[in-house]
Amino acid sequence: MTVLGLSADWWEALGGMLGGIGSVAAFFTGLVLISRESKARRSAEEIRQSVRRDEEARQARLIRVRFGEVCPTRVPCGMSELGTTWTDGVEVTGELFNFSEAPVFDVTAGIDGARQPVQRAMLGPTQSVAVRWELIGVEAEALLAASVQSGAPGARTPVRLEFCDTYGRAWQRRGEILSRRTVIQPALPPE
Repeated sequence: MTVLGLSADWWEALGGMLGGIGSVAAFFTGLVLISRESKARRSAEEIRQSVRRDEEARQARLIRVRFGEVCPTRVPCGMSELGTTWTDGVEVTGELFNFSEAPVFDVTAGIDGARQPVQRAMLGPTQSVAVRWELIGVEAEALLAASVQSGAPGARTPVRLEFCDTYGRAWQRRGEILSRRTVIQPALPPE
């Protein structure tokens, strides 16, 4: 039997060919849908990771240093046969604050050019502590000049903060730059 002058075998071949084209189209449509779903899941995962990192850094952003006075002073710089030798320097005072609701551990606050950073074993929730640094050399002169010019103690002074949060994650911050987690071995809070 023929329809439109074509045999049944021809119609069967045409049906098979259209079925094959449909199958290939369905396959590629499936790939496109899987690709879109994968991108959507990756995007959702990136958002979850971003929110998690932001939540982790919330406490870290609440550890601050506020500067007090920047005063010229004499700083001991060594010993000789005649006794202690002194040099001109700058003394910087300030306060180290923990504005968070949880303690932080192994707190180290340093200023470029300071002889030694301020170290604390623990800074409790909403606790503050007075700190003092002694600077000598070029950094001291620059810091003194900057604080006199701006009228703001410690203006433009990059403070390096390092500490561990209550989950044992180690954090570093320089100045007001957003805190970042360090990849070093996390310290455990004291028991």
